[in-house]
Amino acid sequence: MSRSPLALVVVFLTAAWLYAAVAGSPPPQPPLSLPPIIPLTGEKPVTAPVAPPPAKPGSAPPQPANPPAPPVAPPPVAPPPKALTVEVMVAQLRSPDAQKRLAAAEGLANSNTRDPTVIEPLAAALADADPQVRSLAAIALGHTQNKTAIAPLMTALKDEQFSVRADAVRAIQEIGGEAAMTALATALKSGDENTRVEAVHAIGRVNDPRAGAALVEALRDPQPAVVIEAAAALGEVGDLKALRPLVVTLKSADPMIRRAAARGVRWLGVAKDCEEDLAFRQKMEKRRLKGFKWEGTAFGGILQVLRDSGGMNVHVRWKPLTAAKITPTTPVTLSPALQEPDAVLTEVLLAADPKGEAAWMIYRGIVIVSTLADLEACVAARTLYGEIPCAGGPADLEVRQKLGLRLPKVECPDVPLSGFVQSLQDALKVDFKVNWQALKEFEVTGESRVTVSLLDVPAERVLRLALHDLEPTGKIGFGVKDGAVLITSSAELAPLRRQAAPFSAPPAPGASAPPP
Repeated sequence: MSRSPLALVVVFLTAAWLYAAVAGSPPPQPPLSLPPIIPLTGEKPVTAPVAPPPAKPGSAPPQPANPPAPPVAPPPVAPPPKALTVEVMVAQLRSPDAQKRLAAAEGLANSNTRDPTVIEPLAAALADADPQVRSLAAIALGHTQNKTAIAPLMTALKDEQFSVRADAVRAIQEIGGEAAMTALATALKSGDENTRVEAVHAIGRVNDPRAGAALVEALRDPQPAVVIEAAAALGEVGDLKALRPLVVTLKSADPMIRRAAARGVRWLGVAKDCEEDLAFRQKMEKRRLKGFKWEGTAFGGILQVLRDSGGMNVHVRWKPLTAAKITPTTPVTLSPALQEPDAVLTEVLLAADPKGEAAWMIYRGIVIVSTLADLEACVAARTLYGEIPCAGGPADLEVRQKLGLRLPKVECPDVPLSGFVQSLQDALKVDFKVNWQALKEFEVTGESRVTVSLLDVPAERVLRLALHDLEPTGKIGFGVKDGAVLITSSAELAPLRRQAAPFSAPPAPGASAPPP
């Protein structure tokens, strides 16, 4: 069959168009390849090593285009400088080179040497032209702990540079002892206020019975900075004899001095290792009494306000207070200058007894109000402290543990001792045995009056306070024997004290007993 001319033309044009389309298209692209990912740590990517092409038989092996350089040996490390001996440093103290003298003084200060042969050259260095050398020499003298170093240090107390004087004061404190206390008392008479402040600070940390008297004298200093430091240091020393002068300082017109005096009173006699005492003082520092003003108000009524509004557990020893003519009805007129509850209490006591006989101290979170003489005797006798005498049997240990239970509220206003004991027995569910015959020797009977008003305190603490009120010298007490609490003379408790085992099973936190 023959094709028509038109059909041949169409076939020809179609073939030509297809050829042109194929011939004019771009060549196919190779598949897309990405460069190796560079780790974020900056490390170079690990790539597989490329094997060199095989060498032809009889040909030399291929050589790299850039052959690696031969390894270079590291430079020799210089040996560390040889430490200077004490003898060398002492010799350098006399060097004409100021830098060598300074390095020697610094080395001796850091060496903490107690070699007595360094005292004389260090004393000579206190006259060096460089104040840094003089300061470092004073520091090094303190490290010797040698009393013969105090004499040259006292000379340094007159140095024209304050830093030298301050380091001399600290060095004297570090040496300590009677001679140190004498030197620091001399520093209190310095004409420079800053030196006196440093001396007061040091005296507060010297274990010397004369420290309290020296700090009380510093309360009369004309410079407020010295008085403020002295009040704080008296609190650290903890001598109750400082209470009266601190109370007088509370009347200062300077608010900073009044606050420092209140803080000093707060820390008098504190047991630094007792968490309850520390917690009490921290609470008092944060608490405030506002708007109180008393005009002829009864002393006992104000104490109740301090209990209710000030959050203070106050225990009053009325017997010694009454002997000092301070009773619950003693009128008090006062507008407190300070707002902390314990500072207000101090001012109240001064208003009730201008002679300063009334005082207070802290005992395991409880404020005890009495006369200063009574409190000092209490601290000396330690009648409120110590382990509970215990025979040590299983039943005895259980009873002693119950004595540690906290009583939510104890309110016994002027009750007989027999009734007080019965209340404790009912609250703790523990037997109490009282040797009335032994107590009679100390004029204590079942009709002896007891006054206790406390909140949330352990039962044994309540019992200690009550017995201490009846006989403050510690001749009566209590212990645990035959599964009961025994109240008797200290002589009868003595055998229990010798065989008492340490008590290592305190009551569970939050445990309490019904109120008596």
